[in-house]
Amino acid sequence: MNELVKAPSRRIALKGLICSGAVFADLIAAAQTPWGSGKSVRLVVHWPAGGPVDVPARYIAHVLSEQGLNTYVENRPGATGSVGAEFVYNAHPDGLTLLVATADALSLFPHLGPVRYDPLKFEPILSLGDLPQSIVTHIDSPFSTVSELIEVGKKRQLTYVTAGVGGVSHVATEEFARTTGLVRPLHVPAQGGTPAIIRSLIAKEVDFALTSPGVPLTMRDRLKIISMTGRNRLSIAPQVPTLKEAGIPLVFSSWMGIVGPPGLPLDVKRSIVSLISKIVTSSDYRSKLDAMAMDQALALPSDFEDLYRAEFIKWRDMVRNNNIKLG
Repeated sequence: MNELVKAPSRRIALKGLICSGAVFADLIAAAQTPWGSGKSVRLVVHWPAGGPVDVPARYIAHVLSEQGLNTYVENRPGATGSVGAEFVYNAHPDGLTLLVATADALSLFPHLGPVRYDPLKFEPILSLGDLPQSIVTHIDSPFSTVSELIEVGKKRQLTYVTAGVGGVSHVATEEFARTTGLVRPLHVPAQGGTPAIIRSLIAKEVDFALTSPGVPLTMRDRLKIISMTGRNRLSIAPQVPTLKEAGIPLVFSSWMGIVGPPGLPLDVKRSIVSLISKIVTSSDYRSKLDAMAMDQALALPSDFEDLYRAEFIKWRDMVRNNNIKLG
């Protein structure tokens, strides 16, 4: 795939979205083409139902439907999200089929193997939140801080578990080890996603895992989180510092946002932003992010476009620096 890392960014002249209800009213009035007027809107989620991406998508669909815009969620998981991504990439660019995406399918996976879409030709629309990772150990682990883990990891090989080769957790852990000077740790892929990771940690089969903090935060009697890897501390776990606070210049999280197929008209994009922005800045939506241990930091549309392209480059460089390959 050709590297379009310096493709010019198309910005939307929408400022101050995270503001008062009057701003949203003005935006709605300014949208020249009613989005989905009289038709159904499909939000494609490239992960299975019930997960941390699916739940916010269904909430957004529910609210839009209540407001008169018939909206539904369609799950198309597979191949680290590339199945759903390819489906939306080939959709007609009328705004009726959109992708609720994460970094896995659009920022990372294209650097690990061939995909039948150009991730930089999607149209970034709006950020929905951030899916941070956390460094987790067994409650009886000798590591109480990430600095203690690094100190031991420089002397002997540690072991870590992830949901599989080539995922965000795998690539991020390898980059963490390289940056901090660890003896390259032994990767133990687990079949079965987060439940398998948790079982491995509880059974003391590995030293640590870099994984979503949601489940570990509910099992504090058996697991402990020694660091967050996102941009900020989580509001539901304010006592846990970030890697950056430990002096480690790394941020590992998976952005979550809405993107459209290539060629999505600007007026349709404006209309989508004007309606969904009001939903994702509501207290109800933010409470749902809190419940799933997600970062509530939401980007303006133009900022999300810049973030989208920057994350593509960041994950590309991590894959190259650590010589990660599938198979």
